[in-house]
Amino acid sequence: MKKVTLLLPDKITRTLGTSFVSRTGEVDFTARNLLKVLCEDSDYHERYKFIKDDVKILSIESIN
Repeated sequence: MKKVTLLLPDKITRTLGTSFVSRTGEVDFTARNLLKVLCEDSDYHERYKFIKDDVKILSIESIN
């Protein structure tokens, strides 16, 4: 297991769409939305992600 310390933005980018049209906006940072980002708990029409430049990795440690 790893213990990772991250610095993350206050908002999460959410994209809704179909094969014809998409719409991108921001949603609040909540535990539920964070799991959607980390575990790809989104479906074909909805995606949650962080902007790469907004994520800072502060540390990574091995946990036994």
